[in-house]
Amino acid sequence: MIFDELVLHNFGIYRGRHVVDLRPESGKPIILIGALNGGGKTTLLDALQLVLYGKLAQCSNRGSLAYDTFLQRCINRHVEAEEGSALELKFRVLSDMGEETIRLHRSWRLSGKRIKETVEVVRDGKIDPVCTEHWYEHVDEFIPSRMSSLFFFDGEKIEYFAEPENASTLLRSGLWSLLGLDLVEQLGKDLDTVIQRRLANEGIREASDKMELLQKEQDSLETEHEALIGQKATLRSELDQIEKRLGRLRAEYRERGGELYERRQTIEQSLQAARGALAYSQSTLQELAAADTPLLLAQDLIQTSKEQAQRELDAKRQEGFLDQLKRRDVELAARLKQLSAPDEYIYEISQFFSADYQKRTEALSSPQYLDVDPSDFQPVSVEQLGTVAAQLASALDHHRSVQAQVFNEERRLQGMPEPEELSDITGRLQEAQVEASAYGMRIEEQQLKIDRLQQKIEDAKNRRLRLASDRKLEDFAEEIGARIVTHADKIKNTLRQYRQALVRQNLHRLEELILESLQLLLHKQRLLEDVRIDPATYELTLIDAAGNQLSAERLSAGERQLLAVSIVWGLTKASGKPIPAVIDTPLGRLDGNHRQRLVDTYFPHASHQVILLSTDEEIDHRYFKRLEPVAAKLYGLTYDEEKQSSEVVEGYPWAREVV
Repeated sequence: MIFDELVLHNFGIYRGRHVVDLRPESGKPIILIGALNGGGKTTLLDALQLVLYGKLAQCSNRGSLAYDTFLQRCINRHVEAEEGSALELKFRVLSDMGEETIRLHRSWRLSGKRIKETVEVVRDGKIDPVCTEHWYEHVDEFIPSRMSSLFFFDGEKIEYFAEPENASTLLRSGLWSLLGLDLVEQLGKDLDTVIQRRLANEGIREASDKMELLQKEQDSLETEHEALIGQKATLRSELDQIEKRLGRLRAEYRERGGELYERRQTIEQSLQAARGALAYSQSTLQELAAADTPLLLAQDLIQTSKEQAQRELDAKRQEGFLDQLKRRDVELAARLKQLSAPDEYIYEISQFFSADYQKRTEALSSPQYLDVDPSDFQPVSVEQLGTVAAQLASALDHHRSVQAQVFNEERRLQGMPEPEELSDITGRLQEAQVEASAYGMRIEEQQLKIDRLQQKIEDAKNRRLRLASDRKLEDFAEEIGARIVTHADKIKNTLRQYRQALVRQNLHRLEELILESLQLLLHKQRLLEDVRIDPATYELTLIDAAGNQLSAERLSAGERQLLAVSIVWGLTKASGKPIPAVIDTPLGRLDGNHRQRLVDTYFPHASHQVILLSTDEEIDHRYFKRLEPVAAKLYGLTYDEEKQSSEVVEGYPWAREVV
């Protein structure tokens, strides 16, 4: 949570509208505001509390005033009460939806003879009617009102809490606020009121004997029922341990090959089948080898021979054709002579025929050695050999697959443990399984008992209800009254035990946080070893390095004040809530040495946002120099006589030494 902006309008000593930017910066959590006494710094603290908590605010000057009267007195005395006052606080919080910006506006004015107050809540720029109507419930989500004194406090109270008996009061109230025990205490008081009112009625003290017996019977059954549930929970816890051990044994059994051994028969059968498949595959390969498969080795030679046979056949056919062509050429030349063709023509034609014959004869001069008909190669065609090759490849793939299966199954059998190697782990595993089964049966039996007992409890309740319905209305009312008194006493006792248990549970963490804070402030880590808080009296005891008790009375006045600061610091740390700290009169009446420790150690780390409201007698120019590096905003409050109002001006008024 971060306060971004505070707006005051006609509030207290502030006339008109005044805006204070309170945003811290990274590494600079402090907002330092300086003013003389009466300058309006405490009014700022009251404004923050009033705008947040309204009628629940713990303002400095309210006392026992009625809320409406207090609001009227807060209106600036130089304006009409009908004009009224207003406060506005803009702050940021983290929610499930991310960062939210909330602007809370609270205003009031005199209307007739009464004060009319208005509250408006704007979330991320939009009016939230639900949050506005129920703001007193919503504010506890950000800063619970019961914890406000830990984050908004007057430093002058530190001197009061420095006294040991008052420190116990601070511890008790702070711890109760953190744990919500003030609500538990109030509930106890309300129960006392109920008891007193019931006892004041005649006839309530005497309850029906029969109803009492039925109640006792039901209480006894419920006690037994709770015991059985507890026993079942114990059995369940023991069974969980057995099942964990069983899981470890199963893992060991698996690592040692136990699960593999359980499959021995299946693996042996698989190996036998694989060996049979391997034998059949070998037979198939042998059949292929006895058929056309060897021809695949001479596939190229067969193709070459087929081509040679075809060439030889073509050559024989060409030889017959050449003989016919030779005779035709001779006959044609003779015919040309008969036709008295010129001799030079006949000569040229004869030369052409001779050259053509010679060329054709040379083309047939390739060697002929096969003397085989090409049709003899038809059974070993390319297509037929391709089919044979495909059959062989398929058979070889299957053979390799079966071989791998045989190899894998044989290897699994070889890696399988012998029965005697598993006897120890098998025995322990069986024992654990039997034990787990037995516990499971016991749990089932216990559940049956619980169910039967639950039925008895329901029967007892029904008998009591029937008895109550049979009685007269006034008797029933008396019975109810008596039960209210009885159960109210029981509830009070339970609340007391709850409160004590909750305090004991959280005291140790608080002791650690207070010790941590005190060691930082005192710079005596070696002297202080422990801090102890009595859970009954809340008395705080310091323990030195030797283990001896160190009474708070032995500390100096300044050290006791630092102890009180450590208690407040420890309580705020224990709250776990990122809430700004607002401290009025931060250094109180501490001496110089102890003031410096607060300035150096506490203020920069009291929270992620620290608003200090100081006078010139506290944070002067010396301490200002130490705080300036971690201060995001510096303001001074001065009273303007002409405006009849305090004014917020930038800059710390005592930043330099006043001569």
